[in-house]
Amino acid sequence: MNSDVDKGPITLSVVLWITLTIFLLVPEFWLAHTHPWYEPIVSIMINGYNYLAIVLSVLIISSYLGKKFRKGITKIIDTIFFIFVLAYSISQSFLWVNFYRHWDQFTMQLIHETTLRESSEFLSSYILTANFLLIICLYALAVVVCIYSDHKVRRISLPGQLWKRMGILLFILSVYSQIYFISGTLEENYNRAAGWPVKRTAIFNLRQSMLQMREYNDENVRCAQTLREYSYCDSIPDNAPDIVWIIGESYNRHHSSLYGYYLQTSPNMHKRMEEGMLYKFDDVIAPFNSTSHCLKYCMSMASTGDNISWYDTPLFPALFKGNGWNVVYYSNQFTVKDDLSQWDASMGFINHPMINGYLFTKRNHNSFDYDMQLVEDYIQHRSKIEEKDHNLIIFHLYGQHVKFYSRYPQKETVFHAIDIKSDFSEQQREIIAQYDNATLYNDFVIEKIIKLFEDKNAVIVYFADHGEEVYDFREQMGRTSLEIDESRAQQHQLDIPFFIIPTTKCIESHPDIPVRLGKALKVPFMTDDFPHLLLDLVGAKSPWLDVTKSPLNEHYVIKKRFIQNSSRVYERPIS
Repeated sequence: MNSDVDKGPITLSVVLWITLTIFLLVPEFWLAHTHPWYEPIVSIMINGYNYLAIVLSVLIISSYLGKKFRKGITKIIDTIFFIFVLAYSISQSFLWVNFYRHWDQFTMQLIHETTLRESSEFLSSYILTANFLLIICLYALAVVVCIYSDHKVRRISLPGQLWKRMGILLFILSVYSQIYFISGTLEENYNRAAGWPVKRTAIFNLRQSMLQMREYNDENVRCAQTLREYSYCDSIPDNAPDIVWIIGESYNRHHSSLYGYYLQTSPNMHKRMEEGMLYKFDDVIAPFNSTSHCLKYCMSMASTGDNISWYDTPLFPALFKGNGWNVVYYSNQFTVKDDLSQWDASMGFINHPMINGYLFTKRNHNSFDYDMQLVEDYIQHRSKIEEKDHNLIIFHLYGQHVKFYSRYPQKETVFHAIDIKSDFSEQQREIIAQYDNATLYNDFVIEKIIKLFEDKNAVIVYFADHGEEVYDFREQMGRTSLEIDESRAQQHQLDIPFFIIPTTKCIESHPDIPVRLGKALKVPFMTDDFPHLLLDLVGAKSPWLDVTKSPLNEHYVIKKRFIQNSSRVYERPIS
């Protein structure tokens, strides 16, 4: 046995015990916003006990190992545990203060599907904010107080077998109090926790989030099975126009001059509307404020309010591809490599090797700093990409994704903080100006794409996956949890631009299209029903087509728009 082993009683730092417990308990207050009033209080008390027991157990074990083997082991274990708890607590606080979120399945999936480029831009956008710096300062102060107090306060001794009995008993009680509620399936755990405050605890939510991520992967497998088993009994008219679907990113329509914004951020689209070639829909929203969730339902024949999920129906690009169409997915976010893997680049359901082949005939392999470069790359390879007719071309832009000033070349800067009508700080007004510059640049990119297809029998559809909040009515930038956030947040995080441009040749071949478009411009719509609108627009026949979901159809039914796949209904802001 090593000579530096101390055979005295187990000792414990009370300061470290209390500090780590508080660090673990802080995130619980972010979940304490539910009703009835007693549930948050009870859940915090439950977790307070759990964390006291867990921390005590770890400290006793580390101290015991130091006594039995080598003193340095205790310091190593305590340091690693301290860093882990500190990182967990800071990250939870950061997510809540900036986005009203915590570690849940949405956050995990977002990180899982985020590229290195997006991650670096995200961190650089929020890491120097006042909120984050305040969090760091408070935690730094707590760490300093802990270290100072630990040197001043004597460690307590646990003589004899007390440490063993206490550690084992507390650990068993703590684990047993949670294991019943987190040992089953996702649905079983929710059913067990129904009516119990435990469902508000961070431990329960973290476990459920992990199960939800596993369920997401199962959804991809089920989607692949649906595509594999579908009979493809659809039909699309031979004279149907080519379809160009442009997917925007993080586009809050209230920053578009096409929708009345005071800065000229959409001059090209506004000009086309004045010329009668662009049909602008006035009341279209996204079903979610995240890309992956939106695109699942934007491509699926299922809707968020249905009794079936997105993976239970074929994705509409597969219907076109199954009918012999050339389906191209050209993305500046989610490229595909030759060695396609399940989570390549991100957007797991699109890049899943069992799904990708059913959806697309051609995809790009490179992404670019700016969207215009993506379009130029398409032009360079266009002869090898397009067919003479029967093309479904999907452009997925980077749009106005944070970081805003990285979305456009700096020489294209037009707006500055002085141009922004706002009472916010100059720095915040500059960020708004950067977003507006990205919106203006996006307008030029869309115009470039439209011109590529002007001489063809084609229809161009543009809408964004979701919106983005940019200091619009409060000191908040980014997207939050709309299931708990105030209703005004929906306006900026879900309201998106939506317009359709039929070319001259398209109108000549299909004179009914502009008539039908003109009647639908004021109709409330949500993009989870986009496949039905598109199939109805080109005259396709499919057992999955529901004309009551197409605003272009006389049988369209206006319904409640359920957002975030929950029971919350979109609330139209009062003008």
